[in-house]
Amino acid sequence: MLFKNVILLSVTRRKLTRPWSLTLGRPFSVQTVEPPTEWFQLGSGEKLAYKRTTGDRHPGVLFLPGLLANMAGEKAMILEQYCSIHNHSFIRFDYRGLGESSGDRQSFTPADWLSDALTVLDTLTGAAEPQVLVGSSMGALLMLHVAMKRPEKVVGVVGIALPFDYPSRLQKLLTTEVSTGIRRL
Repeated sequence: MLFKNVILLSVTRRKLTRPWSLTLGRPFSVQTVEPPTEWFQLGSGEKLAYKRTTGDRHPGVLFLPGLLANMAGEKAMILEQYCSIHNHSFIRFDYRGLGESSGDRQSFTPADWLSDALTVLDTLTGAAEPQVLVGSSMGALLMLHVAMKRPEKVVGVVGIALPFDYPSRLQKLLTTEVSTGIRRL
């Protein structure tokens, strides 16, 4: 079995007004200091924007936002609060061309964003620190690809609002783009 923990959630689009503790089953509210935005310089010259909070407990958590979303979204913020309460490290980031990261959105494809997610996992998380990947919408699909490419670094995956009609199209797109990129090498 590739993963010990797999959770796939499908939720409605109702606004989350009261975050709920996953362990206590009651609302929580924490005033946290917004971590500063940091940037990771890619070899191509673009910069990936990310925010990191530290924690002493394993595993760490890496959040992958959905299509056209960014690291400042409500899901990422609630998850960051949860990780802060329970002392887990947490990283959220923007794909190239989105949010605070550099580049023009229309210049990038899901294969590029998969590369961004792999870069974040490979360079910003500790080699000995296992990660739970949490992906929302398209980020959940990219999360699965990341987990399959780096099974030694991933101990669990949580998918939120996976687009039921999108996986086959994204798989075909990623397969075509990755195979085209490999042929160019």
